[in-house]
Amino acid sequence: MITTEQAKHIASNPDGCDDSDLHDLLEWIGNGVKPPKKARLIYPAGRKPVRTLQDVRNYCWNALTARGLRKSGKVQTALQYERICDQIYDHLEPYAQW
Repeated sequence: MITTEQAKHIASNPDGCDDSDLHDLLEWIGNGVKPPKKARLIYPAGRKPVRTLQDVRNYCWNALTARGLRKSGKVQTALQYERICDQIYDHLEPYAQW
């Protein structure tokens, strides 16, 4: 399990992290509907920290899916997931954008 500091680092720029880092962050966040304690650790002063962490989690899942599809040669389908990532990013709170 990663530390809170490592989770903050990965959440601050998922695009700059490798697949194992994203998996580590996803495991740290967990699959709960609302991860309020973890959200406040990552974004203590942020507006809507829970929703923001949920969005970052969704971004990571979609980014991992897109990467896997690209690796398997399914570029067009990967592009669909990358567009989902773009949409998620565009709606992130400014403090969570990288």
